[in-house]
Amino acid sequence: MSTPQSKEAALVDSVITVVGEVGLETVSMAQILEHAGVGAGTVYRYFDGKDGLLLAAYQRCELNQLTACSEGDSRDGPWPERVEAMAGRLLKFLVENPDQASYIDQYAVSPVTKGSSEREVMASWAALVVFFGEGVAKRYCRGLGVHGSIAATFGMVGGVAFEIRSSDLTPKARLLKAVPRAVRAMLCGDK
Repeated sequence: MSTPQSKEAALVDSVITVVGEVGLETVSMAQILEHAGVGAGTVYRYFDGKDGLLLAAYQRCELNQLTACSEGDSRDGPWPERVEAMAGRLLKFLVENPDQASYIDQYAVSPVTKGSSEREVMASWAALVVFFGEGVAKRYCRGLGVHGSIAATFGMVGGVAFEIRSSDLTPKARLLKAVPRAVRAMLCGDK
């Protein structure tokens, strides 16, 4: 017998998977429900309709991504080494979790997000703001500021991850090492 938590998790998992297959703009509740193996009323037991379910899936993906970025962070180490390691963990997550990476990309630019409060969507980014704030305070980040540094890092890493996932780029192992070094060079120069 399914537990309430498993039905809720099945719905969120199904959103991420089905959006990866058909896209966020065209996904239907019928597709999500069929994939999750639950009835229509189940959604309203856990979420405030389709928009609430889509937001929950985004928050799950963001949490997983940000957890991957921060795991193993040596808070005592030099910031340039920390940002390089964080970029490496981010790239690894995005390459190894293509459905979640795709969902994050699609949700962030979707009209669906207009129904979400910015506070709900951005709350999970607080740790990154602190992390990049440390880099700015230590005179790294080349005048980009906190938000510019986050955008530049996630843009560079996300772009390469997309190319790795969607093409036959070789050698991937070299890219997995080179991209984090490039992020460090972009933000820290020779430091």
